[in-house]
Formats: sequence, structure tokens, C-alpha cells
Amino acid sequence: MEPTRPRVRNVSETPAEDVRRAVEAAVWAPSVHNTQPWIFSHRGSRITLRADPDRRLGVADPTGREMVISCGAALLTLRVAIRRLGYRPEVRLLPDPDRPNLLADVILGARIPPDGDDRRLYDQIRRRRTHRGGFAPGDGVSPPCGRSCGWRRSGRAPGCRPSRTRTPCTPWPR
Repeated sequence: MEPTRPRVRNVSETPAEDVRRAVEAAVWAPSVHNTQPWIFSHRGSRITLRADPDRRLGVADPTGREMVISCGAALLTLRVAIRRLGYRPEVRLLPDPDRPNLLADVILGARIPPDGDDRRLYDQIRRRRTHRGGFAPGDGVSPPCGRSCGWRRSGRAPGCRPSRTRTPCTPWPR
């Protein structure tokens, strides 16, 4: 009888493979007008995120604000993927003030077990779709009144503090 091998799930043979998988997930992030204005590169277990100004929409986004917001969505998706792969993401935002397009360096940190939220978020990455319609309570898309929204939990992220500015049913000003 053959000896029993230990079962390992979702653990890659090398960090390089995990870096590749994390970046593959991150490029699925939503972006303004689907411009995908980011460039990812890596060396070892460090992933670098840069804004790609050639993909900025000059008329719709003259200051680059929406480009940076889109890159923020890519960074969040990268962090979700890294946690799902079993690492603590170590993020250094704007690591070089002389290079404004260099938005973040992310290192695959210590090994951690992914939790249920990590799994659920990661499983939704490739299910993302564009919604160009409005949102209103009871439309089947917006969260129901009084229900806790997952975005409030984003305050667990390093450097973030959750705060409540509106209830889910308070309409945004037009």
C-alpha cells in the first residue's frame, strides 16, 4: 500500500505561480469605461501597480481621477486574490513620490488561512459585469433597507477606518 500524501488545496508550488494567479485575477477589476488603465509587473514576490496614462480618457477624465479610482479597484482585487491564495498582502501605497504613476508595491507576506469572506469575494471576481442602469431600493440590485452591506467591512483593511455616512436607503443627492 502506498503511503498517504498530505492533502493540500489551493497552494501553489512556488510564490511565482501565486503572483501570476493574483495578477490574473486583478486584471478582472472594474474600470471606468472599461479602460483598464493599469500596468502590473513583478519581481519575486513583489507586485507593482502603475497607472497607465495612455489609457486615461482625456475628455472624460482630464485630471486622471477616474483612472486612479480604477487602479484602486485593481489593487483591491489584487489584495482579495492574494488573501485567497493564502498570503497576507503587504501594501505600500505611493512608494516613490517622484514617480506619480507608481501607485503601489504589494508583497506576498506571511502565509495565512483564507477566511470565508476571502473565498466569497474571490469567487465573484470573474462574475463581474457592467451595470449601466440606476440603483434604487427594491430594484433587486440594491441592498434592502436595514441590511448590513459588505462594503462597511472594508474598514478592516490596513489604514482604513469604517464610518457610516448614509444608511443604505438614503438616496444620494442628484
